[in-house]
Amino acid sequence: MLQRLFDWLPEQLSKVAAVGTGLMLLVVFSNVVARFVFNQPFYWAEEVTGIMIVFVTMLPAAHLWNQDRHIQLDLIPGKGPAAYRFKRAITCGSSILFNGILFWQAAKATLMIYRQNMCEPSLLGSPMWIVYSALVIGSGMLVLVGLRSFFVTIRSLGR
Repeated sequence: MLQRLFDWLPEQLSKVAAVGTGLMLLVVFSNVVARFVFNQPFYWAEEVTGIMIVFVTMLPAAHLWNQDRHIQLDLIPGKGPAAYRFKRAITCGSSILFNGILFWQAAKATLMIYRQNMCEPSLLGSPMWIVYSALVIGSGMLVLVGLRSFFVTIRSLGR
């Protein structure tokens, strides 16, 4: 059941990001038309687009990891299935460490920002905790799928 949750939840977050990308396209296009045709741009468009880009970047990351479509570099030489599994274990461990630190720091920052009711210094004045929550959600999901991938990889190394 946990396996299905680790597959289902990142996929749903990826779908939310796809919808967000479409909305972002609509906002930018509408703002361009409003600015150049009517000479009345939306004062909120840049801020909303900036917030949405954080979400559409962070939300699908775990789904891409599950599909093995994330950015990969071959820094360690070696070919064959055993070398691949070893390199994957190192990648998973590094990802867990990095995303764990990102999750912890983003969660602390989000909580502080929420408690202090900090807002964007703009006309719209969006609460900043909304932006930071995308980092918490995205990095948290990456830690979970990284842990699962790490344990699956370690188990396969013994074969």
